[in-house]
Amino acid sequence: MAGLIRFTSWQLEASNSEQDDIAAAMARSAEGPLVLFVPHGARVPGRLARILVPHDGTPATTVALDAVEDLAAGSLAEIVVLHVLGTELPVQAGTLQGPRMLDHDGDDWHDWREEFGRRFPHRSTNMLLGLRVAVGHCSQEILEAAHRLPADLVVLAWKGVMNSGRAWTLRAVCGAAPCPVLLVAAPTPPLLPLAAIAGLSSH
Repeated sequence: MAGLIRFTSWQLEASNSEQDDIAAAMARSAEGPLVLFVPHGARVPGRLARILVPHDGTPATTVALDAVEDLAAGSLAEIVVLHVLGTELPVQAGTLQGPRMLDHDGDDWHDWREEFGRRFPHRSTNMLLGLRVAVGHCSQEILEAAHRLPADLVVLAWKGVMNSGRAWTLRAVCGAAPCPVLLVAAPTPPLLPLAAIAGLSSH
C-alpha cells in the first residue's frame, strides 16, 4: 500500500498479508486522502493508457471522476466509466440508474447516456472519456472490465465505512485486480429531516 504522489513514480512497500493491507488501505482512505493499493501480482504500469472508473450513478460516486480528472490532467490516458446494472438499486437521492429495458431502436440507451453526461459532467474538455454498461455482479464486472481493457488503474469510490459486511465490492476488487486500485472515500450525504425539507421547499 502506498499513498499516491504522482503517477510517474510508483512507491511500493512489501506486504505480509493482503487482507491486512486491504484493511489498512481502507482505514487510511476513510480518513480522507487518496490511497493507492497494489494487489499481489498486479501489473504496475510505467504510464497510464486506460483508467477504469466504476460509477453506480449516485452523486457520491462522482468524486472518483473528480479525482481521476485532477490526477490525470494533461495526460493522454483514456478514462472508461463503467456502470454496472445489478440486482440492488442505489437509494441515494439524485441517483441515475441505467435503463432496465431498451427499446428496439436503442433510443432509451441514447437518452440515458446524454442524461448521464448532464448529471455527471467532466470538467476537462480534452479528456478521452468513454461510458460502458455491464449487467451482473458489481465486483465481478469491474474485474472483468479491468482485465479486458486492460486497465492500468482502477479508481474506486466507496462510502468509507469499514463495518463488518460492508465494502464487499472494494475488498473483492482490491483482492484480485490486475492493476493498482485508487481508493476514494465518498461518504453518503446525510438525509435531511422531513421538517428541514419542508422548510426548504417553502422558500
